[in-house]
Amino acid sequence: MVEESQVLQWLEHGEESTGRLIDLKWKITKSDGNFYLENEKLPFTIQLKFLEKETMEIKLDTNVETATMENRDRLGTYRALLLLNSQITKVKFMLEGLGENVVARADLDLPTITKDELDKGLSLLLSSLYLMVRVLHLEEEFN
Repeated sequence: MVEESQVLQWLEHGEESTGRLIDLKWKITKSDGNFYLENEKLPFTIQLKFLEKETMEIKLDTNVETATMENRDRLGTYRALLLLNSQITKVKFMLEGLGENVVARADLDLPTITKDELDKGLSLLLSSLYLMVRVLHLEEEFN
């Protein structure tokens, strides 16, 4: 069984010349029970949370705020996200916070996780973000 400390060690002891996300050297900060992963090669922060001893949650806040959208745009965004949820396995889009930001989330089984599976989870999270950007026509905002 993999412990929280082992997962954090995988992320902290990386190198910058790798092609795999798991092998990058991540700067990790902790706040309110969450770990925040940052790397200078990526323009966003990934949130990591250990839920009890069974599940590890990785999330990416897209900073796409839906609370202030016009109703028609909001409905279109929600519809697109629901359709994406049915097309993508292991990653789901949801809303969080007062701004109802779009967040991509993947839950990984902690007792059986391997370094390769965590890398696949991170890669899937990022590729899902790319799909969301295309579906919502947000290429300009994310360039």
